[in-house]
Amino acid sequence: MAAPVNESDGMPEILRVLIVEDEESDAELAARELRRAGFQPVWNRVETEEAFLEHLGRSYDVILSDNRLPQFSAAQALSHVRALGSDIPFVVVSAAIGEEQAVALLRAGAADYLMKDRLSRLGEAIRHALEQKRLREQAQAAQDALRRLNEELERRIAERTVELEQANRSLAHELAERRRIEHVLRQSEAELERRVARRTSELKQSQERLRSLASELTLTEERERRRLAGELHDYLAQLLVLGRIKLQQIHQQISDQRAAAALKEVDQIFHDSLDYTRSVMAELAPPMLQEFGLASALCWLAERMRTHGLTVEVITQAVMPKPVEDHTVLLFQSVRELLFNVVKHAGTSQATVTVGCTPKGELEVTVEDRGCGFDPASVAMGHAGGQLKQFGLFSVRERMEAMGGCMMIESTPGCGSRIVLRVPCDPPEQAPDGAANRAAAHDDAGESKVPVIPLGQRPARVLLVDDHAMVREGLRRVLEHYDDLTVVGEAADGWEALEAMRSVRPDVVVMDVNMPRLDGIAATTRIKQEMPNMAVIGLSVVNTESMQEAMRAAGAAAFVSKECAASELYQAIQTALSPPACNGGARNGVTEPDR
Repeated sequence: MAAPVNESDGMPEILRVLIVEDEESDAELAARELRRAGFQPVWNRVETEEAFLEHLGRSYDVILSDNRLPQFSAAQALSHVRALGSDIPFVVVSAAIGEEQAVALLRAGAADYLMKDRLSRLGEAIRHALEQKRLREQAQAAQDALRRLNEELERRIAERTVELEQANRSLAHELAERRRIEHVLRQSEAELERRVARRTSELKQSQERLRSLASELTLTEERERRRLAGELHDYLAQLLVLGRIKLQQIHQQISDQRAAAALKEVDQIFHDSLDYTRSVMAELAPPMLQEFGLASALCWLAERMRTHGLTVEVITQAVMPKPVEDHTVLLFQSVRELLFNVVKHAGTSQATVTVGCTPKGELEVTVEDRGCGFDPASVAMGHAGGQLKQFGLFSVRERMEAMGGCMMIESTPGCGSRIVLRVPCDPPEQAPDGAANRAAAHDDAGESKVPVIPLGQRPARVLLVDDHAMVREGLRRVLEHYDDLTVVGEAADGWEALEAMRSVRPDVVVMDVNMPRLDGIAATTRIKQEMPNMAVIGLSVVNTESMQEAMRAAGAAAFVSKECAASELYQAIQTALSPPACNGGARNGVTEPDR
């Protein structure tokens, strides 16, 4: 049964809302959030299919729907909206929804989906959906105007044809009139050519604007994905890591078997949540692309494609030009789309991605397969591969041309396909002066206030480096339980770590990898240049093999996942401070868990 209409006064923007929700309190919360976002909601609530269909014929600006009601669902409501041909923005607001179901709703036409415990983004999502609707209406209006112009042009051409036929009949009888008509025809042709040239120019400009818009939309989507991945890494993942550290500390102090078993179950929940968070972060913004560039990201993508039944070989040159940052994102997205095209249409389980440099200094990426192939001319004309494949190749071509590059297609039915992407690159950077880039040398005797006492006769001095204060505090509490260790300082980024290292002279630095300003990899490189015998332990939420190899290459003695810090960090420090590590032969393996 519909709730009474809420008519609040004084709000700057009236918003007519149909809420599909079986809990009136949740509907009230949504309306309250809309008021906070600057809207004046005028809303009705329904919870059955009959009531929804009754209200669907009325005028609403947006529909908010719970994912699942006792007798109804968001999917059913969305199907009714689309069956009527309505373009009303449809936003799913749910307490719990699976990723696959959310993607299915978005593909079915939903504008967005939100979790009920994240309603602070509701106003932004509504504005975005309304803006998208407005843009679609403008685009439709532009298409209608273009159609009317074409019809008018055809009508004028038809009328002109009639005039010409009448003129030809007159020319048979009057030679003098023929000269006059020929003059009129020349003028008409000139005018027509001028109009065609003007229209051609307008169409080219429109095409360039659409191409630029498509590229910007892709970049905007990627920036938003990076922002979301950053939020997950900087907050949710760190909280989960800290929770695991504290649980492991509590577990060491509890002797009751039932309590210990319960804590172990909770720890497993934290572990699974952290794995899922890492997976979502990787899907939103592959860390390889941000941290190590296009080649590493393509290797990561090749591993991911195995889950779709496609084995991808990645071949890269030893030295490659560096593309513009935005170009890197678009290239990665384009290669991913081409590989999914191979999965869907090529009928093969193998593909090759080659990354290299052209003689002109352009970056060249080639995606090749030995599948069923296709006719490039037929695809260009819209007769092969289906609409999705045509749109994918068209989208990739538009991206390349917007970047000043190009896409070339080589394919023959039955003989596989070879698609080449080329983009210009930045000019090579001038190698910086080594003295300017290297940390200034410091006089150990003049700056260090630490008494020179052999390591075996005093506790080992530890410097904690992490941009999250909560994690530093958790690590400090872990290490405080050991009498042979003492935490002598903390730093929130790589630059602070360098300063702290010079002032407190630690024996070992526990270094987070992902940090602002100067990350852990660069900071470790600088530390090892300045103090080769300094032991560094890498630490990160993202514990991929590439991340571990990068820290080892920078000089780290070991790498420990943050979630295992409570059980593994102490042993890693002891191993790093063993005589082989102190004599410059640091062990570059990942510390095995001390269970």
